[in-house]
Amino acid sequence: MYHVDTRPIGIGGGTVGAYLRNAGIDSVVWSRLEDTAHQPNEYTLLANILGDAKVMALLMVRE
Repeated sequence: MYHVDTRPIGIGGGTVGAYLRNAGIDSVVWSRLEDTAHQPNEYTLLANILGDAKVMALLMVRE
């Protein structure tokens, strides 16, 4: 979808993945970010949200 190379990294803080892992369900999380998290005037771009939704949709229809 994004045509980029990815890499696994750890993040601090809580995500929905933490709740799933605590319940014994393996999970990963991702998002396309603007590097403004937890700062004054934090924002995201609609294009990032739509792109991430497309990635999720592609994952759900893959065989």
